[in-house]
Amino acid sequence: MSLRKQIELHALPVFLKKFTAEDETALRDILETMERACRKGNMSDIVGSDIALHRYIVRSGAAPEVEKVWLHVAVRILMAYSRVPNHMEIHREHLRIVDALCSKNLKASRDALTANLI
Repeated sequence: MSLRKQIELHALPVFLKKFTAEDETALRDILETMERACRKGNMSDIVGSDIALHRYIVRSGAAPEVEKVWLHVAVRILMAYSRVPNHMEIHREHLRIVDALCSKNLKASRDALTANLI
């Protein structure tokens, strides 16, 4: 399992325990930005919103030192979006993550994150 995945899965239960309506709003805003980017095929904004969403989880569920390690690892990972022929599939993967988080369902959140992280 990659270090990035370990960090995100470790942060997840902590994040869900303190999840608020403001968190839902923030995640939905990031997802909306991602959807616009996917519709336009704007790879820079797709990657930026992807990182923002995952970083939000880590920032909210882990110590600042852990977020710094995560950021160092995450920015070095080549985004393998070539594996997805339709940009909207990227949005759908992240929609599953956000929906699971907003339902505060740890298992569904873990499953959605695990499916997304390569």
